[in-house]
Amino acid sequence: MGWVARIVLGLLGLTVVGLLVAGYYGSTLEPPHRSYEETIANDRFPT
Repeated sequence: MGWVARIVLGLLGLTVVGLLVAGYYGSTLEPPHRSYEETIANDRFPT
């Protein structure tokens, strides 16, 4: 096996491992908890 083939296989292996790690990390994240406040205008506030 030549050096080029070893480098290509190494890069492919690192890519697969990176994708697996990123997929695992993404699956363990929880969605951010954000609260939204809506202001409803009424007669007490000048427009």
